Order: sequence, then C-alpha cells, then structure tokens
Amino acid sequence: DWAAAVAAGQNIVVTAAFTADTQLNVPGAITVNGRNLTITSENKAENAADAAGILVTGAAAIKNLTVSGPNNTTTAWDEGEYGIKVYNAENVTLQDVTVTGANAGIQVNSSAVTLAGTVTVSGNEWGGIEVCKSSNEGLTAGTPNINGAAVVCTDTAVPAIWIDGTTKTDG
Repeated sequence: DWAAAVAAGQNIVVTAAFTADTQLNVPGAITVNGRNLTITSENKAENAADAAGILVTGAAAIKNLTVSGPNNTTTAWDEGEYGIKVYNAENVTLQDVTVTGANAGIQVNSSAVTLAGTVTVSGNEWGGIEVCKSSNEGLTAGTPNINGAAVVCTDTAVPAIWIDGTTKTDG
C-alpha cells in the first residue's frame, strides 16, 4: 500500500500497473521505482493542492515510471492537474519517466529537480514541463537541471518546457 510505505519512509517498488483515484503523495526522501509500469491517475480533485497524479514534497527519486493522467476536462484548464507535481522540494530526481494523458505533464514549483535519462512529456493537453519560481527570487531553485537528460515532447502545438509565462519548445 502506497500510503503505508510512504508513512514508514520506505522505498516503493511498483509491482503491477494500477489506477489511483486520489493523489499519491511522496513527502520524504524515498525512491519510487516504477519498473517501467504505468500508474493511471483518475484523480478528480478540484483543489489544486490535491489535483496531481503524484505530488512530491520531499527529496525523492522517481524512476522508470509512466504516469497517465489526470485530465478531467480535455477542452479546458483543470486547476493543478499535473501527472507529477514537485512542490517546495530540494534534491528531487526524475529519471526515465513518462507523463502522458494529463492536463499538463510535470510542474516544478519552488523546487530543485534533476532530470536524468529520458523524460518523455508527449500527449499532455497543455504541455510538458512547467517551471514556476513561485516565491523564489530567481529561477535558481525552480529550474530543472536537464544536463545530460533527454526531454522528449513530440507535440508541436504545446511547449515541451515553459517558464512563468515564457515558452521554450525545443526539448
């Protein structure tokens, strides 16, 4: 059980694809190894604080995982519906992850995130990776480190990476 493992500070190894109807939280320094499986998020929360597929708020590593969804309204912005949302966290690594079918792929908000391997963010309604500086004075702690990582977004109508109102489409 995800919540019990997180509460105990244990690493999570996904052993089968599954569907979650609420946000999965990662508040501490744990590793989530998806073993190349898919978590489908059918989270219907309308509160932005609870609307992600996976919310990371601690120094975690998520690797070898596909997150599909959430996206409750495919023709409009759904407040906070990101496949993976990293909020106010340091030393987070996203390695060999795919986020698809979400309202938006990944949000890095007031956090330090390192991307590793291949991060695929194709097939999301509003785009791939949003970087928000939020309360930070600059983007130093809110910019994903993409040195050596490949960011893949095959969608041409949405940005691969966008930063607080500016758009960077070359991933």
